Amino acid sequence: MTGAIDEATELCRNPHVLPVVFVPGIMGSRLRQRGSGENVWDPVSRGFLWQYAAASAATRRALLIGPPTATFNQNFLDVDHGDSARMGEFVGAPFGAEKHGRGWGGLVWSFYGPFMQWLEGTLPSLLARRNPSMGCLFVEAFAEPYNWAGDNGVAAQGLDRRVAQAVTDSKAKYADRSPRMLDPIVITHSMGGLVGRAFAKTGAQAGTVKAVIHGAMPTQGSPAAYKRLMSGFEGAASVALGITGAEVTAVGASSPGVLQLLPSQFHEDRSGDQKWLKFSIEDQVFHSEPSGDPYFGIYAREDVWWRPVRRGSINPSVTDPIALQPFWTSYLGNLQIARNFHSSLGSGAGGFHPNTYMLYSDNISFPSWDHVEWRANTPTRTTLSAPEPVQVFGWNTPIDSRSTEDAPAPELNGMLQEAMRSHRDHDGWNISTSFPIGAKFDLGSNVPENAAGERLEATALMQNADAAGDGTVHAGSGIRVVRSIESEATQAAVGGNAGYAHDQCFNSEDVRQQVAGWVFDEVNPQL
Repeated sequence: MTGAIDEATELCRNPHVLPVVFVPGIMGSRLRQRGSGENVWDPVSRGFLWQYAAASAATRRALLIGPPTATFNQNFLDVDHGDSARMGEFVGAPFGAEKHGRGWGGLVWSFYGPFMQWLEGTLPSLLARRNPSMGCLFVEAFAEPYNWAGDNGVAAQGLDRRVAQAVTDSKAKYADRSPRMLDPIVITHSMGGLVGRAFAKTGAQAGTVKAVIHGAMPTQGSPAAYKRLMSGFEGAASVALGITGAEVTAVGASSPGVLQLLPSQFHEDRSGDQKWLKFSIEDQVFHSEPSGDPYFGIYAREDVWWRPVRRGSINPSVTDPIALQPFWTSYLGNLQIARNFHSSLGSGAGGFHPNTYMLYSDNISFPSWDHVEWRANTPTRTTLSAPEPVQVFGWNTPIDSRSTEDAPAPELNGMLQEAMRSHRDHDGWNISTSFPIGAKFDLGSNVPENAAGERLEATALMQNADAAGDGTVHAGSGIRVVRSIESEATQAAVGGNAGYAHDQCFNSEDVRQQVAGWVFDEVNPQL
């Protein structure tokens, strides 16, 4: 396809040239340790699966954060762009150097390679069908992968440089053909949208960009990030991303970029409710959080059982409470970076490019968390009889043969509510491998060793996702934005809302058609 594009340029003596810069989502950039050069993040590659399939929380942290003594360092990781030869294996050897120089090599190819090729190979023909005068329009696609563990504000600086390169290199490629240069367009996916928003606010090149198109962006963070810090990722992705909350926390707590995905102080669910953390007994919600700033009211707390990060999980290689203090302090610093980042963007139009489009999935077939609910059962009172000695071979043994009788104890609901609101710790996790996860509470059991007694208990389980979305980002992220932004749920060609998994957003044909329509709207007036 790339060869056909280059042949076509020979037939167009005065081409229209559109630079497009694509910014991937979290975990969609290939990463390496800057010091050693070792590739430590390239999902779906054979080496990656060997690295992570059986990796402990401590091993994951060592790969992405550093040795046991290390705290977050923005420069520990950088993008692994590979080389021209590797790139040539995907796009053809004659074009490997060009695409490598444009940042394509730093993308996880199976996630984004097909879309990059679509931008250059298919999008121009779709535009020409709408307006034949676009028959000599060429899209020059660039990519800006980044260190997703680091601060998205820093990543925005790289995007600024890439936009400048996209304009300069595209113009140089067609210098002997008197090109008509069109204003560049930035397209983002997922976390890349946060990078794009920061660029739009602070980038020197932001004023040269005609439009920004965001896809599946967690505009103000996502409750899914809280859920995953608590209990790990879902499905097959958990093998790489973390099956348990401890595995996710070992990397996430030391990564400002990951923490910037937590619901910010501006987050709203689909209905506009900012209190996204719910506590209920049966189906009656009795308490919601945050009651103020979530960074202080939820994420930085150590005095409640529903805190997403436990001090001992930040660095699994360190067990001494005193030795853990620097890592907890670093975590609090990373939270502050996340809080400051969202504060700088805000929730108004000033936190977006003035010409912004947003697309999102609003399909219940891909249930997403727009809130997290801890739902308890009505407490149970279990009456236990006195133990009866059992004689075995003439000896009385301590076998407990006491009988039990269970009964609901709604009169204990008030005590349970207080425990769910404020207890620092529960009496035990009720866990399968990773989900559902729940807290078990003892509400004053009295079980004497040699007499009748009773157990007073209740269990609160985290509920499944039940909001429309893409499985990670809920539809409210696209709905609850300022009116100046053109934000639309992706529509299916056959009618109704399209559905797609979060990571497959730009591999959806419905999404691509939506992108083509918006690009046409921006390019057509420039011709």
